[in-house]
Amino acid sequence: MPTEERERSLKAAVVKIFDTGRTPIGTGFLVRWDLVATCAHVIKKVFRGTTHAERPHGKSIEVQFSGGPDGSFLQAEVVPAYFKENEDVALLRLSEAAPAAVEPLALATSSGLTGQILRGFGFADPGGLWMAATVAGPLDADKRWQLSSTNISPGCSGGPLWNDAGYVVAMASSIRDPDPITGRHHDTCYGRASEVLMEVCPGLTHLSSVTRSGRTADTTGHINWLEWPMNRRQQPFRAYVVEPAAYKPSTHAAVFRASLGRLGISLLTEIKAGSPPLPTERFIEPFDLVTFPEAFLPAAALVHFLKDLGRSPMPMGCIHTGLSATAEDEHTHLFRRDQLRDLVTRLQALPAVVDQDFEPMRRWLSDPEKERGMFNAGCFFMVDADRRLRICLHLKNVASNYETSPLLDKNMKEACLFSLVTLRPSDRRMTSIVVQPLICSDVIERTTNVPGAHPITVLTSGAAALDRCPPDHVDIVSVATCTPQALVPERVSDIDVHQQSKKRSKWKDKFCNSYERAVRSDEWRRHRYAAFVLANYRVFPDASSGNSGKIAPPLAGLSGVFLPTPLKPKPCDAFVLVDVFARTDEKFEKEEEWMSAKVFTERKGGHVLGHLMALDPSTAYATATALGFTITQLPRDANRWDRTGEIVDVEQIDIRVDL
Repeated sequence: MPTEERERSLKAAVVKIFDTGRTPIGTGFLVRWDLVATCAHVIKKVFRGTTHAERPHGKSIEVQFSGGPDGSFLQAEVVPAYFKENEDVALLRLSEAAPAAVEPLALATSSGLTGQILRGFGFADPGGLWMAATVAGPLDADKRWQLSSTNISPGCSGGPLWNDAGYVVAMASSIRDPDPITGRHHDTCYGRASEVLMEVCPGLTHLSSVTRSGRTADTTGHINWLEWPMNRRQQPFRAYVVEPAAYKPSTHAAVFRASLGRLGISLLTEIKAGSPPLPTERFIEPFDLVTFPEAFLPAAALVHFLKDLGRSPMPMGCIHTGLSATAEDEHTHLFRRDQLRDLVTRLQALPAVVDQDFEPMRRWLSDPEKERGMFNAGCFFMVDADRRLRICLHLKNVASNYETSPLLDKNMKEACLFSLVTLRPSDRRMTSIVVQPLICSDVIERTTNVPGAHPITVLTSGAAALDRCPPDHVDIVSVATCTPQALVPERVSDIDVHQQSKKRSKWKDKFCNSYERAVRSDEWRRHRYAAFVLANYRVFPDASSGNSGKIAPPLAGLSGVFLPTPLKPKPCDAFVLVDVFARTDEKFEKEEEWMSAKVFTERKGGHVLGHLMALDPSTAYATATALGFTITQLPRDANRWDRTGEIVDVEQIDIRVDL
């Protein structure tokens, strides 16, 4: 049985529900930091005698937490999508945060309960009542449980019933009618199975997956998998990567807007009182994806931008950016959990958003294990084919060396939340695109604190431990990065092996090894045909800080794209570097290796498995530089016989901002 201390914490999450005259009418309990579960008949009873009794959708009621510090009343709104009269389930959304000491109650599957003793808490009287019930057996195809109890009474409806492990497996719903002669209530009562709550709100499923013995199942993490309709009518995929000159958080919001302004999204400015409304139509340069670096856009600037965008949404492609908690502190970009909660709350309130997109993040925020620690966040968003603003907040899962610290507020914690977005074209002749937004070291092979929790590996070799089956393939991996790069000498001729060119920038081996592994390894086979799109800073911030200009900071940069397809090298513009993963030995006696396209051409060609095209950081001088390119066919759709799927329409866009 749960300890007394544990039961007190469980009781703290139970709420008293009042009618319009502040008379206690029933019970509910916190299932997520902003949601309270109860019975639908309790809500109808709140509004009895009013015009809202039959349809209380969106109406506000008052609740009071038993574990609240001062017994204050909180407002809660009946969520229309979660009011299911046939199932006798209703969910209420709190208008403000629950008391700080209160944690949501975790749900568990209710199978195998027969004969078990459940405990709970309800408000059969003003001071509350501890409930105890023995499970007699299932009813209604396992949607209800028949219980035997002497103390479950009117007013307990909506109260949680938990098992020995402290997980909610049922919700008290009704008692057998009293004896018509004696008026005595029978010992028979009923509870709604936890699975009914999970069906009504699938976002609650993951809070606890428990075996029949009550032990927590072995799960690696949770999938944040969203599906959005996209206004895409042609096969080529147009993408941009934006490379700021330096990491200066106070300037990032201006660079962000200026960059998107160059792509036609230029009417996104604050509307002052008395100003005319934004036009309903505006020109947006067609693109499918724009990627910015890690730790780039301050959270407040993101909210401001999306607020403008939501006022007059026009279908547009996806934008991916790393986030920072604030623009004021250049030394940390990490978020506390309360800062993430605040960000979700502010984004939910924006015009044209789809509330369901925040469900996975709200579930994750409800996990008590995430209470302490700092997290690295990003945002992937678009305006879909229906002119709705779609937002995917995602978290970093693999900490870099720069995010490991003995200090709590500078040490990144692994999120174990794996985000995916499926883009469904409005034109049915087009195939869907699955995008995985990642942050920097999420791409490279590093040991994770939770075994098997690498965000790429987990989708294949670790899929059995996830709470949802992942998609069969990933087409685009959009990576917001902040990483230094390698400088290597380049041999320009095989005639004289001692002849060296000047040193050139090259993606670090750890990243290149990951691209190779995605093509070769069965553990990453869902990414076998994935294109990796990466945005980085031109100068790595850690290396350039504190040198007072005495030492020139090393270049980072190399924002670009990796494609796991053959490339017939062609003359490239001076601002682009192209590396290929190839074998140049015609007898196939040598292993494939990474080399520049120039060296590959010097060696009279060979067999190319993949290629990496990136901005040359030594040729860019503007505040930021964008590299635009079109992939004629994504690797999964490319015809291997015709060698389709090339990169065309490569362009460099200088972005200058008066800072």
